[in-house]
Amino acid sequence: MSKPADQEHFLNFIDFTDGNDLIVGIITGMDKGKFKVLLPSGKIVGVSKNKIRHISPPPVNTSPASDPLKLLKEYLDRRASLQKEIDVVELHQVLEGTAGPLTVNTLAGLAFGKAVSPEMEGTLLSLLHSDGIRFIRKNEEFYPRPGSEVEAHLRAIEAKEKQAGRDKILLEELLEFKRGLGNGIPSADGDFIPALKDMALNPESGSYRRVSFLLEKAGFAMPDGPFNLLVRLGIWDNDENLDLIRLKIPVDFPPEAEKEASGIAASLENCDFPGREDYTDLYTISIDGPETVEIDDALSIETTPEGYNVGIHLACPGPFLPPGGRVLEAAGRRAASIYMPDMKIRMMPASLSEDAFSLAEGKKRPALSVFIDLDKAGNITGSRFAETLIRVGKRYTYREADESLEKDGMLRSLYSTALVLKNKRLENGAYPLPFPKVDIWVEDDGTIRVEKEEADGPSQAIVSEAMILANRIAGEFCVENCIPSIFRVQEKPDGELPPLSELCDRDIFNVRRAIKKAGLCCEAAPHFSLGVGSYVQITSPIRRYLDLISQLQLIDFLRKGFPLYSEEEIKEVLLFSRSAMEDGERLERGRRNYWMLKYLEKETGKTLDGTVLHNFTSRALVRLDETMYECFVPAPGENAPCPGDRIKVRIEAVDPRKGTIRASVVWR
Repeated sequence: MSKPADQEHFLNFIDFTDGNDLIVGIITGMDKGKFKVLLPSGKIVGVSKNKIRHISPPPVNTSPASDPLKLLKEYLDRRASLQKEIDVVELHQVLEGTAGPLTVNTLAGLAFGKAVSPEMEGTLLSLLHSDGIRFIRKNEEFYPRPGSEVEAHLRAIEAKEKQAGRDKILLEELLEFKRGLGNGIPSADGDFIPALKDMALNPESGSYRRVSFLLEKAGFAMPDGPFNLLVRLGIWDNDENLDLIRLKIPVDFPPEAEKEASGIAASLENCDFPGREDYTDLYTISIDGPETVEIDDALSIETTPEGYNVGIHLACPGPFLPPGGRVLEAAGRRAASIYMPDMKIRMMPASLSEDAFSLAEGKKRPALSVFIDLDKAGNITGSRFAETLIRVGKRYTYREADESLEKDGMLRSLYSTALVLKNKRLENGAYPLPFPKVDIWVEDDGTIRVEKEEADGPSQAIVSEAMILANRIAGEFCVENCIPSIFRVQEKPDGELPPLSELCDRDIFNVRRAIKKAGLCCEAAPHFSLGVGSYVQITSPIRRYLDLISQLQLIDFLRKGFPLYSEEEIKEVLLFSRSAMEDGERLERGRRNYWMLKYLEKETGKTLDGTVLHNFTSRALVRLDETMYECFVPAPGENAPCPGDRIKVRIEAVDPRKGTIRASVVWR
């Protein structure tokens, strides 16, 4: 690059960059280390040295009276005329494969085929800059780009131009649709709908700037624009379960699994179940929620001279599922049935979980039974497992069981036994937190129903104590017989907890924080809250995969004297199931929260009863008494309510999709 003349009456033509543009001007002087450059518009700008791409040699010899603007326009006219003599494509074809480097002067000489003038250098430089594809510039030198790279660049440019055309059409369609004139978004862009879905599922990804730009320009504000547009297009509905899509949890079973399940169900329909102990004449009952169709436990009780013999009869699918079969594989991938207010995802096909294996009233069903002998003080004097055949005599809902307690002697016996068992656990250090059960359902017509059941109801106590007892016996059996299994464990809190008899609302928050989360492991250890030394869940084998595996371990041991799975295999099962279980729990939790907020959204502007659980610096955590939902309310200063206070809370605003609720205290 030539340097501009030092004399003030020497003027140099200059090419410099401004962003992506190459600008032509004429140097008229220096000011504070920058060149003063006159542009064709008559404007003078300062240009730093690092932006200069070419200075015309030799300088233009002028007199002080020369008009720089006139000289610049004449120079540009000459360059415009010279442009017609150069074909950059042809120049690249001639030089492709040349190692380089090539200077502007060399390239200009090759392009024009004659002595090079400043106008020729500037003209060539401008054309190479405009092309931007065929020659690579490094400092002051150029290298011909390989032909394959040139083709790739050209294809990319063509694709970008086509995309720009599609974007123009798409924006027009979006604007029409926003105004209510369009019937939907046609296939102007095949990637548009998938991009919308991805943006709605991952609003913080930032991967679709082009689509975001189009949506905002059309009036669909981010970050809710993609979701709202998909709803308006009828692709999703207002209550679309985004977590279900994000987590890619399968709703339907593969055809092979459904076919295998139908075959198993048909084979069990008229099966005599050889080798099983027949207890079909033993009166058994089941107690479940009104919506439950996967009934996996039933109970019986008989009086003995020493006390009682309690029978806990569990659905027993394992022996009838082919090892390595499609149903067992599908159950393992799902890990558990998922219950949401608006839908249910089964762990096994309905022909098995809701029919062939479900302990339905009046149906002959295979079971794994646990018979426990108890003395009148609630001490276990004996227990045994048996593969049985049972027939449930009566199915109760929790409410029906509570209402029938006084007139049904069996229910009364089960309840009194449950109370004795619970007291024994409490003596052993159990620490059950009293927390009512809140069910939420969405009816077919969209009605949301919320129902609260007290935690200490008789039927709840019967079922809870029976299941704890069965799982405790299973845990102890596995430990005594060295059967590898999956234990549910919970460590003791680090500090002292208030006595259960003195526990009140003001303690709940701190106690919940102190109690450690229960977990699963392959080594036996106590479960603090339950007050048991070892605990293996076997009571829900048609709803929980790990219960199914633990049952199979016990059954094989009963049959053969050794378990089905080794310790390493059990560890692999647990490792394999963790992720699916966590996804299912997240889905259940998120969907339950969504529908609870939808329910509370209808209470906007109303005043509800609440109980303060904890105070923070400027807000309080409040439990809404009807729904047991917990939310924060502003509570600054000395007038903030105290933990345990009953207060009135106004629901100000609710956004179920964002999972937020805003409430305020109106009375304390």
